[in-house]
Amino acid sequence: MYHYVKEKYFHMKIGPMGHKKTIKEILQQYHVAQRKIHQLLLHHCCYRNGEEVEPDTLFLIHDYLSIDISLYEKMDYLPEKGPLTVLYEDDYLLVINKPAGRIIYPDQPNKTGTIVNLVAQYYREQQLDLTLRHCHRLDKDTTGCLIFAKDLITQSAMTHLFETHQIKKIYWAKVEGKITKPGRIDLPMAKDRHNNGKMVVSSTGQKATTFYKPLGRASQSTLVEVQIATGRTHQIRLHMATIGHPIIGDILYGSTIASPLLLHCKSLEWIHPITQNKLVIVSPLPPSFQKDKK
Repeated sequence: MYHYVKEKYFHMKIGPMGHKKTIKEILQQYHVAQRKIHQLLLHHCCYRNGEEVEPDTLFLIHDYLSIDISLYEKMDYLPEKGPLTVLYEDDYLLVINKPAGRIIYPDQPNKTGTIVNLVAQYYREQQLDLTLRHCHRLDKDTTGCLIFAKDLITQSAMTHLFETHQIKKIYWAKVEGKITKPGRIDLPMAKDRHNNGKMVVSSTGQKATTFYKPLGRASQSTLVEVQIATGRTHQIRLHMATIGHPIIGDILYGSTIASPLLLHCKSLEWIHPITQNKLVIVSPLPPSFQKDKK
């Protein structure tokens, strides 16, 4: 039987944002749910410089905050051996290079074959017994940067950054036809009531904004860089198809070229919510982009 040996603690050094703040105020800054803050205090999980804190204890700059996160951290999916490329890792975050052909998580915890199963295996090899916390989603056949948080505090902070559009997401895609100049697409989106799993443009849908610019052209296709100001399901796929340039390999949205789906999350850029360092994570293009010369 495998034994996990690393302690389950969240550690951070208090910066200016946490100066003269209580533990509740500090955790609220990271958008941790009130219920979880209450439970952490109720179970005496929070420490200042190694000593348990009271609800009214004030932290000062350069203090060390430690939180026993064992109540919330336990591997919740089965580990599965398979290829996994790590693009970035620290005590709080893991960024992997997602391959095509795998969904992020299974519909039941006892199933395998997904990205979280590969990450669970990686955690096990690192002697980490952690909940699998992906911070955003990529479609099954979309490749590139995918972020996991290693604890509930970091996940709460990252969720807020994604929801408030503070993470710059750059995608590369090969689309059908020729695009000669940059453009912007503002088309609201909704679920297709007649086709489960598909999105449509709808005046009653959610606002969605996509920016694109051509990077290079071939005889039947254009390589484009895409940035999304919103993060709707299938946003890039639907928007590019709607303007007459479906992504190559995207049969659902009208591609006529037989190919893997050529959509890749090329880079993510954001301010690390815990360390406050600027992160720019870049993923190399998969071989499928190199093979397609059309």
